[in-house]
Amino acid sequence: MFWGRRVRRLLPAACFVLVVTLVAAALWGPKTLIASTANQALASAVYIQNWVLAGNATDYFAANATHTAVQHYWSLSVEEQFYVVWPIVILALAWLARRARWRLSVEAGLATIVVAFFLLSIWYTDRQPKAAYFVTYTRVWELAAGGLLAALVARGLLTPRSRMRSIIPWVGLIAIAAAAVLLDAKTPFPGAIAGVPVLGAILVIWATSDGVHGSPWTLWRFRPVQWLGDISYSVYLWHWPMIFFAPAVLGRPLTWAIKLALIGAILLVSWLSKKLIEDTFRYRKGLVQSLPRTFVMGLCAMLAVALAGAGANLWLAHFPDHVRSTMDNSTKSFPARCIGAGSMLSEGCPSLTPNFLFVTPTDAAKSTWTRCNAVSPFDPVTCAFGADPADATARILLIGNSHAGQWDPLLDTLGKRNGWTGTTMTAAGCYPLIGMKIDLGPDTDGCARLGAQMLAEATSGKYDLVIYSAAAVNPIVGRPDHWAAVEESQQRVFDELTRAGAKLLVIRDTPSNSVNIPDCVASNLTDVAKCDYPDLTAIASIDAMYAIASQSGLPNVWTVSVNDLLCKDKTCHAVIGGLITYHDDNHLSVDFANSLAPRVEPVLKQALS
Repeated sequence: MFWGRRVRRLLPAACFVLVVTLVAAALWGPKTLIASTANQALASAVYIQNWVLAGNATDYFAANATHTAVQHYWSLSVEEQFYVVWPIVILALAWLARRARWRLSVEAGLATIVVAFFLLSIWYTDRQPKAAYFVTYTRVWELAAGGLLAALVARGLLTPRSRMRSIIPWVGLIAIAAAAVLLDAKTPFPGAIAGVPVLGAILVIWATSDGVHGSPWTLWRFRPVQWLGDISYSVYLWHWPMIFFAPAVLGRPLTWAIKLALIGAILLVSWLSKKLIEDTFRYRKGLVQSLPRTFVMGLCAMLAVALAGAGANLWLAHFPDHVRSTMDNSTKSFPARCIGAGSMLSEGCPSLTPNFLFVTPTDAAKSTWTRCNAVSPFDPVTCAFGADPADATARILLIGNSHAGQWDPLLDTLGKRNGWTGTTMTAAGCYPLIGMKIDLGPDTDGCARLGAQMLAEATSGKYDLVIYSAAAVNPIVGRPDHWAAVEESQQRVFDELTRAGAKLLVIRDTPSNSVNIPDCVASNLTDVAKCDYPDLTAIASIDAMYAIASQSGLPNVWTVSVNDLLCKDKTCHAVIGGLITYHDDNHLSVDFANSLAPRVEPVLKQALS
């Protein structure tokens, strides 16, 4: 019956909000987010959303993905995973207690669970801080602590003294407020610091201060507070989708006046949802009296979300086809040399209509070449590009991190055009260093080994040209003077390559930003300039290897930069010549990379002559 009550109360409202959100995503959301929203909605309906987000957090190319309108369901997923298992744990401990005839075995077992998972949370948060925020086993102890408190109080083992019942909840509220104010996005969480708000909540509950004068009960006994608590689950479900879509629906940024009105709208919708959906299914006599009917109803609610998600994906598949046909016709009548970067590199190009795109944001976000980057635990990954090796006139090796890998599509195109063949050996966030290590937590040594393998391959003498590019932004172990450390180590790498007689081409690192460009463009199709971003290459994307190579004066060293095409007057552009420049927030899109051929191809020909 416990599980039946949870199904009746939680699933109908949760699934209804998911279906409404999918419809809103199709009508008002960026088209680039429809597929991920549909996938996450289905994961939310079956309560595994937290694991989807944990996987994205450890996926190098998804870690900075734009949030969806259903992302907040991760915490509900954790809660329901806990409540599926928790009654079984209680029954198992009770069975053991009866067999062992030990009075405190249930409480001792619960305390062991809380302590064990708390220690696990601290350990995993230190090793994988991004994933730790979402995974269930770093959060179990938070919920289990409440269960332990209930067991101890029910057994009469933990009863607050009367004179303390007015003070204890204030201490708890102070702890909760301190956590809310002092913790920020840079704080590793949950970890040990999560003990502060959890302990605060336990103190508030333990005090049982209702009716105690001088306690917070004097505040939360008021009907508005009681009413808000009554609809809090509905507020949880509705608040984020409504905030997420409000700017698109209203067609304007959220001013303070709009934000206040939005709060009122969220409360109204939540109240209606509570009355019409949550309470209707929660207390419906036919469901209350039949557990099988309750579970069938829950399955039907989940199925409705699955069908809505499938419909959203089908609609997405139709929408770009219509747009693509228009773009294909436009491309046929537009000089190919003038598309993308070609609009700046070629003379006599016709002007484009403002905000015109040759490629949809959905297509710009796609790149099959990202698979060619090694990821944790950094075992080598290689991909071939260019011409058939049997017919090739030159062999090229590409090394560095993912900012080297972003050149894969262009090198493949130029290799096939000129009879060059090549191999990529790149990694997500990892590049060669000598005498130092990139700080990647538990993957530090794996990254160092792969960097050494890159250098060994580059100095093997098997290649006519080595191409190097990297974004050197990850911290260096033991070196707070980051850029000085990078310059020192990159000088050693440069010396190692040139001493081995390798021909070397260094491609300057491209600028990064914090916004997913295709998602932003999809949200601002009538004013894509809103997605332009400041050029921070002078302070945040310093390229020591490019500077070293440019100043070396060595005959077998070449350099090339495209940053002057991406950025002008301290502003970098999201769309250039009808092409979206990046497929995420910091890697060149396939089409735009290919449009850079007029800048890169002559340098390659010179280096391979």
